[in-house]
Amino acid sequence: MAIVRTVLPRKGLIQSQHGLTGYEADQDANWALLDANVTFTSDLEEAANQSANKVLAGPASGAAAVPSFRSLVAADLPVAALLQQTLAAALGINGVASGFTLGTGTNLTPSLTAGVLFAQGAIYAPAAAPGIPAAPASRTSYLFYNSTTGFYWQASAAGATPGDALIGQVVTSSSAVTAVTQATKIMGRVALAPAVAGASGAAGNFTVQHFLGRAPIGVVIQLSSNVAIWFQSPGYDATNLYLSASGAGTGDALVW
Repeated sequence: MAIVRTVLPRKGLIQSQHGLTGYEADQDANWALLDANVTFTSDLEEAANQSANKVLAGPASGAAAVPSFRSLVAADLPVAALLQQTLAAALGINGVASGFTLGTGTNLTPSLTAGVLFAQGAIYAPAAAPGIPAAPASRTSYLFYNSTTGFYWQASAAGATPGDALIGQVVTSSSAVTAVTQATKIMGRVALAPAVAGASGAAGNFTVQHFLGRAPIGVVIQLSSNVAIWFQSPGYDATNLYLSASGAGTGDALVW
């Protein structure tokens, strides 16, 4: 007698018909499929409650492993990452996009969180907080990232190599980090409060450090009080904004 098997649509189960020799094998396959579905459903139910912005995926890098819930990384979206890199390279944008927050840390090594930055037209988005070298003692230093050599310290607020990304500024004593200042994010804000010769709110020229680590591609002044603020000539360089004010007031400089 011929053995006839019918695969039930969209279920994967085999409906046994006519034939003792095929019946047992068909049912074994059906039970195995049902067991797999039950296990998968059980796993999903156990993992129903997860933190926001997590996805069920394989490892962020390295060899294949059991999927787990984790945050997306740039490698998960290669088209988006390629677009971002192309735009960053074309516009000459480098700097911190998000995260990479400095803290006082331990001894002369500040703490640093993970984040997303652009350097030399490439995106750097580590899955965990990266290690950084200890800061020089008893001075003000700036932490930069280079896509080839990694993190480094220097005395200047502008990168040593074109395309380096500024992470922030730290002030150290002989044995510890005493203060930190975060770099201005790409498309960030710099607070403006005119002060001339130490007199807060006086009219005239004033200078503000922008903490971009490079000369801005563009700057827009946004006023928040009844004051006029305009650019000197030149209006900015790799370290500062050079501005003039009509008097007391406040505003912001949008920089990128």
